[in-house]
Amino acid sequence: MSVVLNGDAGPLNDQQKHFLKIARQAIDRLSLLISDLLDISRIEAGKVRLEMKGFDLKVMLKQIGEYYENVCKRKRTYSRYRMSS
Repeated sequence: MSVVLNGDAGPLNDQQKHFLKIARQAIDRLSLLISDLLDISRIEAGKVRLEMKGFDLKVMLKQIGEYYENVCKRKRTYSRYRMSS
């Protein structure tokens, strides 16, 4: 599909590009869903070993906030988060 979206298979009009992007997003979501289902199968079969590790919650929350801030910018919406020091 990337070959078509990149125009390597010939020119596309705007409507074709729009529908191909929607199809690409659906494919990506299905791939994630399949991956999650496979993970669940591995967990249920006892093939997954979990390891507890420490982490810096403040750093993680900052990264998550920055990620969603960028998502909101792309979608032209607003998000706000505040962390005390």
